Amino acid sequence: YVGNSIDLFAILPNGTLDWSYRVGDHVNCSPAIGADGTIYVRSINDYFCAVNPDGTEKWKISMTKGGGVSYSSPVIAEDGTIYTYGGTSEDIMGVLAFYPNGQLKWELSEPGYIDFTPSLGLDGTIYVAGTYNDLIAINPANGLVKWKYGITLGEFFKCSPVVDSRGIIYIGT
Repeated sequence: YVGNSIDLFAILPNGTLDWSYRVGDHVNCSPAIGADGTIYVRSINDYFCAVNPDGTEKWKISMTKGGGVSYSSPVIAEDGTIYTYGGTSEDIMGVLAFYPNGQLKWELSEPGYIDFTPSLGLDGTIYVAGTYNDLIAINPANGLVKWKYGITLGEFFKCSPVVDSRGIIYIGT
């Protein structure tokens, strides 16, 4: 699956097009695939979509309330919750948690932008990098911040965190 300026494409192993789905705006991130084969994809600033494996729309949610631009790929937890970037204004962006049916589970808004793909810890904790130099740990059950780790070296986090098999979190500036 790959996106372009307005569509998501399903490409067969032989290189031919299987189907395309009109997302509506630039697809600048990788889609995520659920256990049932549902493809979850974000557009750069308008929509969050769930597409069935045959290319038909399962649901489509307008994300225009945030007004921000996202390059964050959705992430799917073991319980099927989908996490993606979103927000409530140009200056407050955060993480949104959705049930597989498209219903919002919770929203965490933080000053600044959280515009990198979330990472999941061994216990399901969500880790995100904020533009105000914070690595943020989020409780997956309720979206509350567990802790923040700030850097003070005048640098910014410029990528997604990763978590190893011991639970250690790595991130670059």
